[in-house]
Amino acid sequence: MAGTETSASTLSWALYRLAANPNLVDQIRSEVDALPSDRLSISAYRKELPATLNFVSETLRMYPAIWMSSRTSVSTIMLGSNSFQAGTDFFFSSYQLQHDPRTFESPEIFSPERWSGQLPLSSRPGFTPFSGGGRKCIGDRFAVYEILHVLIAIVRRWEVSLVSPGTAIKPRRLAANLTPERLFLRIDKRP
Repeated sequence: MAGTETSASTLSWALYRLAANPNLVDQIRSEVDALPSDRLSISAYRKELPATLNFVSETLRMYPAIWMSSRTSVSTIMLGSNSFQAGTDFFFSSYQLQHDPRTFESPEIFSPERWSGQLPLSSRPGFTPFSGGGRKCIGDRFAVYEILHVLIAIVRRWEVSLVSPGTAIKPRRLAANLTPERLFLRIDKRP
């Protein structure tokens, strides 16, 4: 599941957001069109693709590919007034954390601008699309690199639109994966 379904799911959400928001396409396309076609260094992209990286960060915030994870406590801990012994299993939802208004202002609004002025894909509190700590996804940087390159390739060559404009696409939970439910896109060659 990890490494294929997760990246594909994130790309599906990204394409949905591009199809639903033409102004985002214009921002990203202007950055992508200015890139030399042979540049592959993600460090170079940090300076040249701020809107695109903000878009990817917001896609991962709004739709984390893995929506639920678990951890086992290694010592006794207190949560509020409750004590939990070592060995207690805990489940947490990245989706819920990233949609909590205490963590992100107006969390149900897709707003890539919320990442402006920050290091893209930063490890800010409550942002856990790749989990965290010792069990953070080992492929997180590769996944971002992969998503970014596929997105750039699509935006350079193709127009993406919704088959049924105005249709709200809902998240669908498949095991630990969060995918778009009934997403139908039209892909046309860019003029």
